[in-house]
Amino acid sequence: MNFLIISFLINLLINCENNSKKSDFLQLLEKSSKFNQALRKSNFLTIYQLFNSTFRKEISYDSFVKAMREWLKDRKIAAVRTRYINPTKYSAIVSIYIYFEKSKDYYYIATNWLNLKDTWRLVWISKILDYNKFNYGNKNKEELKKILKKMIEIAFYENKISKIIPKFRKESYLVILKKERELEHNISFPNMRIKWLTLEEIKKNAYRLKLKYYIDFGTIRIFDNFAKGYIDIIPIIYEFQKNSHFRIRGVEMFFKKENDDWQFIAFGSRW
Repeated sequence: MNFLIISFLINLLINCENNSKKSDFLQLLEKSSKFNQALRKSNFLTIYQLFNSTFRKEISYDSFVKAMREWLKDRKIAAVRTRYINPTKYSAIVSIYIYFEKSKDYYYIATNWLNLKDTWRLVWISKILDYNKFNYGNKNKEELKKILKKMIEIAFYENKISKIIPKFRKESYLVILKKERELEHNISFPNMRIKWLTLEEIKKNAYRLKLKYYIDFGTIRIFDNFAKGYIDIIPIIYEFQKNSHFRIRGVEMFFKKENDDWQFIAFGSRW
């Protein structure tokens, strides 16, 4: 382990708020070191085994190896180094630099991890895996619909999202972006009107409905009895607000299945 990594480890441990965060960091450091060594040696089986069980059930080892080899091509890896580890309670991003032989520049990738059953499991490898070819954890549409409804309920009906996004204001009319996705279905709660509209319909009706924002949802995945999803809050900018500074806000949400019901456990990353 070189001096930079040792310094990085010491600084992060000093700044950790509690022992559990230290434990998470050390676990992730160990896992990422194992990943780095396996990648440098093209030991794809070890990397495959670091993935969560849902990935390994739905994605064959052969297809995974094929994707890794297509990405690597005829390049040879000289070194793989962990640059940054960012753990939250249930998820983490580990930034990695890859150095190829005969190249002075590094190649950046990010690995995503989830804390499942008290151990960190690999979820994704950016810039190597293709989302369309390795789409997993979203086969059970009925369960995904339940999770989506729970996301809307917790974030907007119960208005818990206002605790993590400053100045967010709950409205009685909630518009969700309609894209003809399988998970789109009627969702209703007392004293809250919910409507699915296309982008053109939103533009057409925004002023009449006095909309300040609409929402969209990202990928929702199930990992056995654990699930996560993403919600974006997209501001509507009227003509008189063109010089104002608005930006899309979003949040990651985690759920755990208990007694056949999905229970909200925490918010994750936010942007």
